[in-house]
Amino acid sequence: MYKLIFLAFLLVICSCNSPEQPYPINYSSSTSDYQSNDILSIRKSRDKDILHNLYKQAVKKDSQLQLLENELGKIEERSNDSLAVLWEFMDYNSLYYRSAERFAAGIIDSNLRSAVMAYLNKSDKKLQDKMAGHKLSATEIVALQTELDYQHMLMKIVITEELMQEYQKNEPAIEPLVNSKNELKQLIDKSKTYTKPFN
Repeated sequence: MYKLIFLAFLLVICSCNSPEQPYPINYSSSTSDYQSNDILSIRKSRDKDILHNLYKQAVKKDSQLQLLENELGKIEERSNDSLAVLWEFMDYNSLYYRSAERFAAGIIDSNLRSAVMAYLNKSDKKLQDKMAGHKLSATEIVALQTELDYQHMLMKIVITEELMQEYQKNEPAIEPLVNSKNELKQLIDKSKTYTKPFN
């Protein structure tokens, strides 16, 4: 029982005195281990959005990728503009027919009111039939935009993963970890010579 209490007390003291990062990772003993600028750039990308930063680095170094990124930005703007024009046109027409229906609802003569409503419905249907091709194209554009967005995401992942593959070739040496582990064990053994009643 006393052994358990004493060991628990030691653990509390050790945890309070231990620094937050007692064993910093040693990525390299010298910068000569990293011949590639890409590797050095990866090591500098320490914020939360590493993928985004790595991809920006890749774009800067690849002229074809720069052109593709420019095209992606332009097509997104153009397609959104074309959709906005269509939706504005359709919304304006829809507002007109709703307004006209409310106006026609004020006609007291039920026969005349019904005739006016039928007239407006026919006009609205004519417009909808006329714009069917436009709306189909708009639906296809939205679907293609989504597909392109996914493709863009996949492209970023594949390109940055290839950079990380290069970075991972320079993994930290295991020897410092093994040495630290052995030193800890040795110190534990030495300390036990002073805690024989609890060993």
